[in-house]
Amino acid sequence: ILLRSPKSHGDIFLQALVQENISVISEVQQNFLDTIEISTILSLLRSIENPLLDIHLTAALMSAAFRFTADDMARLRIHDRQKHLYLNCLELAKAGNSKCAMVVDKLQDYRLHASAMPSWQFLQYVLDDSGLMSFASALENGSQRQANLRLLIEYAKNCEDWGYAGLAGFLRYMDRVSEREEELSSAPPALSQSSAVRIMSIHKSKGLEFPVVFLCETSRKFNTKD
Repeated sequence: ILLRSPKSHGDIFLQALVQENISVISEVQQNFLDTIEISTILSLLRSIENPLLDIHLTAALMSAAFRFTADDMARLRIHDRQKHLYLNCLELAKAGNSKCAMVVDKLQDYRLHASAMPSWQFLQYVLDDSGLMSFASALENGSQRQANLRLLIEYAKNCEDWGYAGLAGFLRYMDRVSEREEELSSAPPALSQSSAVRIMSIHKSKGLEFPVVFLCETSRKFNTKD
């Protein structure tokens, strides 16, 4: 599907294909930090550094890393509504709740490793140990999501070179990017998915060949206001 400006209208075509369960590769990409795989691992990292951040801890607990259900979260919340979730988790762990005990032990283990590793190496360790890398591969466009996670590791390596050392430094850099509303580039779409529909600009299609091409939105008028 060739468009003059995929960023302007490509999401319409993208959503239509997704609704029909048709594999699609698109230049129209979600903000890197807003993708489910990146937002999930960042919430887990923030919970490791400071488990008293209830929103991020909730996201981490309900992710594939810990697999808490809505009922689990409800029990955790009503244990003591005045306390942070992590403090409730500590108390329930002492009372014999196996899921909470696993969370407490795992976060302590991660904090120990974080103190002895550069951020990129620690990120790789957490992705492998938590199963989030494997989980990403099972989602739709799994190869693209895994590529985004590997790219996040590269960003972490760059942070070390820029003086943002350790987990705290990496998260501080991510906060800075978010506060300035900057956009980090996502991993480029995997070109090996030959069976997928590709949405791209006419400009980027030069030199490529496809068995079927839809040249869309040719009736739209050019902007002559300039």
